[in-house]
Amino acid sequence: MHPTWQIEMNENRQDIVGELKNIESKIDSGSIESAREELRALRKRLDVTESTGVTGSQDGRTVGVEIDIWSYEYKDSIYFVTSDYASISEAVSELVSDYIPKLANPGVGKNKTAEAAAASIRDSSDNIVSRSSYEDIDLDEEVSVHTDVYYMRASVHYNGEVVQNINNPKSDEIVDATNTVVERAGEDEEE
Repeated sequence: MHPTWQIEMNENRQDIVGELKNIESKIDSGSIESAREELRALRKRLDVTESTGVTGSQDGRTVGVEIDIWSYEYKDSIYFVTSDYASISEAVSELVSDYIPKLANPGVGKNKTAEAAAASIRDSSDNIVSRSSYEDIDLDEEVSVHTDVYYMRASVHYNGEVVQNINNPKSDEIVDATNTVVERAGEDEEE
């Protein structure tokens, strides 16, 4: 199954082809990490998203995930698109345990700023998309996690409806609530 690509084109197609050939040459010569970085930069610059089949799912469902992080002086949203429910749990688990504490308190973990932590999130996955791309993709389902560090609460939503509100949330509670949503989504799909 080949992914379907959406590209907002404001650049010369021949230039893009040349860059892709350069990436291919790097792969052929064994410079995998360099090729990976160049590909990420190209995808980011072109705002390329895979609208279906992102993780190789055969059912062709497109699930959008929005994770909002609100902190004392920082507010951000991370968007990604997948066709695989398991990747939702993995991504939320990683974000909640690794990144949200850093976004809430930038002094935690190597003095990384909230903006730098958010940039790390965006660079860490090929499924991360911009807000405009997220809004343009025709989603079959949507999961959202809202974390409000200032008021110490979180909420998990499925297709716009609140599934669970959590006060003074711990990482595992947010992950468990997300898993509940993923299970519900799987049950809805079977019906």
